[in-house]
Amino acid sequence: MGSSARPFGSLLTHISARIPYDTRAKNRIQGAAMKVRVYNLGWLQHMLEQHDLCAHGAVEVEIGGEHFERDDEADWCVSAAALFLLRTLTRDHTASSPVGNKLIPCCGHAMYVVVGEEDVEIDTCPTGLNWEVQHLATSVLLRTEGGTEEYVTPEEWEHTVFQFADSVEDLYKHSLPKEPENSCEAAAYAAFQAEWSRRRGKRFLGN
Repeated sequence: MGSSARPFGSLLTHISARIPYDTRAKNRIQGAAMKVRVYNLGWLQHMLEQHDLCAHGAVEVEIGGEHFERDDEADWCVSAAALFLLRTLTRDHTASSPVGNKLIPCCGHAMYVVVGEEDVEIDTCPTGLNWEVQHLATSVLLRTEGGTEEYVTPEEWEHTVFQFADSVEDLYKHSLPKEPENSCEAAAYAAFQAEWSRRRGKRFLGN
C-alpha cells in the first residue's frame, strides 16, 4: 500500500437560487463536466501480487470544469477510493461527516474489523484528492475544496461511481487469489468484500 504500481491495464457558475434544488441537475451550465475515472491499475512492485490486498492506480477527476492534478504514473489507493465512493451513494461526505479521510487516498496502511460495525475500517494517510458530496432533494451536489460546485442527478453519480468501482474490481478478478498474511488481515479483507458487495448491490467477484 504505497508507491510504484505495475500498470494493468472555471468555476461552475451557480444556478440561480430561484431554481429549486430538484431541477438544478437538469439545468447545469452547458459544457460543465463531471468525471471521476480510474486507469493504469496495478499492484505494488515490491510486494507479491497475492499479498497486496489494495489496488493502486491513476485517477482523473473533473468537477464543474475544475481539473484535479493528473499524473499517469500515480498510484493512488484506488480500492479504498472505490469503497469510499460507494459509501457516498447513500451517505454525504463532508468535513464534519466524512466517509473516509480523503475520497481518493494516496495510500492505505491497513484494514480492520470494528466490532459491532458493518463497515470495514480503512486506515489511510492524510494526503489525497477530496471533494464534498451532498444529497439534496433530487440531485447530488459536488463541491471541491476550491469552492467549485456542480449538481448532478443521483443516476449520473451512481453511474460514475459504479464505473469506477467495476474497473477496480476487474483488476482483482484478473489477478492471483489474495493470500492475507494472518487471521486479522483475512477477516478485514472479508469485511472489505462484504461491504463492497452490499453497497454495489452484487457480490464482489475479486479473488
